[in-house]
Amino acid sequence: MSHWALFSGVVLAVVFLTCWIAWVIRQELERILDRMFPEYHPTTLREYFYAVKMVRRRQF
Repeated sequence: MSHWALFSGVVLAVVFLTCWIAWVIRQELERILDRMFPEYHPTTLREYFYAVKMVRRRQF
């Protein structure tokens, strides 16, 4: 029974860490977008991926 509790704890920790990393990356991406493209504000996940592509093309 304790194996299931340990497994559930690890799964919850991974989910929490993934959400936290996505939140941090989104904030940084929005800061970069506001500086490079002030008129562009993505709302969907597909638009965020497109924004990452635009930023990468501009920086290199």
